Amino acid sequence: MQRCAMHKWTNLTKHCPRHAHRELKRDYDAIVYAEDGEVAKQAYMAFEKKWSNINPSKVNSLPEAGVDLLAFYDFPRAMRKSLRTTNSLESLNREFRRQTKP
Repeated sequence: MQRCAMHKWTNLTKHCPRHAHRELKRDYDAIVYAEDGEVAKQAYMAFEKKWSNINPSKVNSLPEAGVDLLAFYDFPRAMRKSLRTTNSLESLNREFRRQTKP
């Protein structure tokens, strides 16, 4: 099951001090924008190691997602952008609710 990269990013920022967001974003982007799954797994492990040492009680949201966050790497590169987040699906559902609401 794929976890939404955007929702995971939102969860991470909620548990991290604001001054560290830029560095956190750089490390997180190394995971979700990696060339392939192996590079992403290495970046994931580096992220987990680095941030669990810096802020263990606050940045435990990423391990909760586990490798489900990287499931989109199992698909062809052309499909990854749309599979990485659930934003397009949420947008469709929101529009459907808007159109069917009396």
